[in-house]
Amino acid sequence: MTVGLERRVQLALLIGVASVSTAATLFKLSEAGPLVKVFYRLFFAVLLLLPMLFLWERGRWPKLSPRIVGLLLLGGLVLAGHFGLWVASLDLTSVTSSVVLVTAHPVLVALASAVLLHEPPGRRTLFGIGLGLAGVAVIALADLGEGRDSLLGDLLAGSAGVLAAVYLLIGRTLRPVVPVLRYSTTVYSLCLLWLLGPILILNEPLLSPGVGSDWPIFLGLAVGPTILGHTLLNYTLKYVQATLVSASLIAEPIGASLIAAAILGEVPTTLVVAGAGLALAGIYAVATAPEHRRLGLPEPPG
Repeated sequence: MTVGLERRVQLALLIGVASVSTAATLFKLSEAGPLVKVFYRLFFAVLLLLPMLFLWERGRWPKLSPRIVGLLLLGGLVLAGHFGLWVASLDLTSVTSSVVLVTAHPVLVALASAVLLHEPPGRRTLFGIGLGLAGVAVIALADLGEGRDSLLGDLLAGSAGVLAAVYLLIGRTLRPVVPVLRYSTTVYSLCLLWLLGPILILNEPLLSPGVGSDWPIFLGLAVGPTILGHTLLNYTLKYVQATLVSASLIAEPIGASLIAAAILGEVPTTLVVAGAGLALAGIYAVATAPEHRRLGLPEPPG
């Protein structure tokens, strides 16, 4: 990886993690149903990405193998499940607890990367992940004893975190062979299609009276945590291990908690601040591990 490319990947990781940190507060500001919020987030993102895709990929539309098509379909399904479960959790528990639990996936990504992608993490990476998750656990303690709704919200967020791990591994598998705009736009579009079934089954109206007043929120979700967040993180998955991207997202609960405190009045406790410190220490340990000193792997051919 050249120095210039390495810096672009670093910047993409920084902007990506900062951008996804805004999602929880934006979702909480909307009164629409959970799946409706996710639908319009992706609808506006696809609407904005399609012109860029056609301009950038003009004349370059190679035939995709059945394996790649299958993984893209699976990626859209997994992303729909991840978003649906996580946004539903935000209606039941605090921003901090929800985001902490949904980002508690680095261990799964590290283990799965070792088995499926032959990218075993080193000892420092494992130590950093453990330290980061210890911080996550400390933050989660702040939400204990808040009642059944909070516990259900925590369960939904944790399940969404498992799906996030699967989604990152799919991205790590596909990004070396599928350009980022094509990959992201396709997966977001497929996610939209997968969401239509549950929306109809659960009878969440896409055009209810309250939805119209939330268009600015949905557009913000599309531009911020989706295009500047998920899409930039998808970009990095071509060049770095899924473990590093996953570990970087440990920072999301910190940013999300600060934003929620400023906008929603959800002020983090001393326990949350202590957990945030542990999480940041874990991220630093992972980022400075020998296998990540140059931000991961050489650029794959093609």
